[in-house]
Amino acid sequence: MLRTTLFSFFLFSFLIAQAQYKDPKGYVPSDNNQEVPFKYDWERNATYKKYKRESYYLMMRDSVKIAIDVYIPKVKKGHHGKFPTVLHQWRYWRDFELKWPYKWLSKAPNGPLGKFFKQVIANGYVLVSVDSRGSGASTGSRAYPWTQEERDDMT
Repeated sequence: MLRTTLFSFFLFSFLIAQAQYKDPKGYVPSDNNQEVPFKYDWERNATYKKYKRESYYLMMRDSVKIAIDVYIPKVKKGHHGKFPTVLHQWRYWRDFELKWPYKWLSKAPNGPLGKFFKQVIANGYVLVSVDSRGSGASTGSRAYPWTQEERDDMT
């Protein structure tokens, strides 16, 4: 029994390893230049080099203040300022502020997703980053993760 199971496992693993992905027949990349349809060069396509950051508090029904940062790409005069928006809801500090002299080395947003967020903003998206209830600069508290109040705040 064990020998049969091991043989089946190794045979299945070998067959999976030998399988190769093939494009569906008739597939043509949308830009005729890339082989993978979801590959995107964020840095090459960045058009907005600067952005501004605005910080706010949103007052909830129970008087808890939810901290948000809004990052808006700066547009040239004469251009419209309408952008799609990315909402980032975070439970572990939406951002942190570096102290002198380090603040001169990096501009917000910082943190583990800071570089990605900067690329998103540079590509013409407004980023709204939110601290959840009881975390970061938001007030209030939560007894456990994903309380009903926290879920209501984020919807």
